[in-house]
Amino acid sequence: MQVSSSFDVATLTTTQSQQKVKEQVQVSLLKKMMQQTQQMMQELQKSLKPPKNDQGSISIYA
Repeated sequence: MQVSSSFDVATLTTTQSQQKVKEQVQVSLLKKMMQQTQQMMQELQKSLKPPKNDQGSISIYA
């Protein structure tokens, strides 16, 4: 791109800054989604474990 005026420089700088902000937001959202997915997986694993049986008796679940 050929720069012919200070307006072009300002436009180029603004465009680059906007792109950087968009990329930072995307990374931020991705990190948040990964955290939420990890929390959901942990909750799912907790709910899939059978109940603890301290007395040693047999229970039947319908």
